[in-house]
Amino acid sequence: KLYIFSKKGAFLVIWVSPLIFKGGLKIYVNSNGEWNTISGSGDEISIDYIEEKVINTIKREFPNEKIIYIQKKHKGYIIQFRRGNKITVDIEGNITKGRRN
Repeated sequence: KLYIFSKKGAFLVIWVSPLIFKGGLKIYVNSNGEWNTISGSGDEISIDYIEEKVINTIKREFPNEKIIYIQKKHKGYIIQFRRGNKITVDIEGNITKGRRN
């Protein structure tokens, strides 16, 4: 995907390209090669690469849930579980949106 933004006559072009792996895992990266979204296409994905405080919150609050999607935001993450519920967690591990079922 190619996004073009205009700000006061200047253009900023951002290229977001998915890396697609066998089995359906998709990792979307920005023009700097940094990941911003990971989708397991319905299958569980690892979260070992995010802040330990966030991992601890997810393990404590959702011990039996399987994560299938994660999107990196400016100061946190949007996480979707296999059962369909979504939460937003800041980098300190605080759930800012969504809740346990």
